[in-house]
Amino acid sequence: FSEAIKWYERTVEQFPVHPVSKDALLQAASAYARVGKFRESIRRYNDYIDKYPTDEKVDRAYLNIIDVLRDEGSEIEAQKLAVKVQEKFRGKLPEAQALFAEARILIARNNWDEALSALDRLAAMPDLGGAAVPGGTSKTEIAFLRAFVLEQKRDFAAAVIAYLDIPDGRSEYYGSRATERLSKMAND
Repeated sequence: FSEAIKWYERTVEQFPVHPVSKDALLQAASAYARVGKFRESIRRYNDYIDKYPTDEKVDRAYLNIIDVLRDEGSEIEAQKLAVKVQEKFRGKLPEAQALFAEARILIARNNWDEALSALDRLAAMPDLGGAAVPGGTSKTEIAFLRAFVLEQKRDFAAAVIAYLDIPDGRSEYYGSRATERLSKMAND
């Protein structure tokens, strides 16, 4: 990644108006994050947003900044940005992706009430992107996380019902995870 950064930066510098420069800027931002240069990564993503505000990939730049902030340990800043991204992309898939990022941050911070609220809002959205979309989710994953949050809130009756509502069987990852959680709850 360190070597790649040199080439991406060189491309952006030497060919600023060429279409390849746009992708090089995004790749540089990603590479900086991979080598732990989080602020450089964020700066490149912001450069992309400023330079290409109507580009079809601009939502990825916003969403990637949330991930970089979280990786850096700046969870509060990441959560605030997730809220802003939801507002900016209201009614579109990136809104759901940003809300999912916010929900994961809230779960990581053991903020169960707000996490439950975020997951409930997310469950009502029509397009979650699914596993094929970076940062996307599914109704089943949301249902599992919701049940997990209820369990953490010690609302065991609601958690059991929520886990039982998740389909189990072949090719049902979250169903098997729900069964595992139910077994653990039974043993505890």
